[in-house]
Amino acid sequence: MLEKVYNEKYISEQIAKNGIVLMAVSENKPVGILITDPPLGGISFGIWLMVDSKLQKHGVGKSLLKKWEEEALEQGCHSLKLEADIRNVEYYKKRGFEIIGLEKKGYFGTDNYLFHKIIAEPKEENMFK
Repeated sequence: MLEKVYNEKYISEQIAKNGIVLMAVSENKPVGILITDPPLGGISFGIWLMVDSKLQKHGVGKSLLKKWEEEALEQGCHSLKLEADIRNVEYYKKRGFEIIGLEKKGYFGTDNYLFHKIIAEPKEENMFK
């Protein structure tokens, strides 16, 4: 996935468009990454969260999600959204996200749950940033 879809070019484009790109580093090596689309209408949509399998369940993903929320608030967002497959449903629920839908045979042919988390009250002045 990192080579074919979420490669360096894609990440650079997301940064240029005001998307959020966060990287967790341990011993000078990347161990986790979170990428979002640019905010739209007060919503930040997370498109990819990945943590090195050796460091899963050590707080890396949790830290990236927390930092995303902080960054999204700075951008004027009131809500976070993301999609995840069945393997990650409980993970996101534990972090305050709620399921608001299910897309059958979505991206990469998998069933994807749509989550959202309200992080602030919507403000009209933030909707068209």
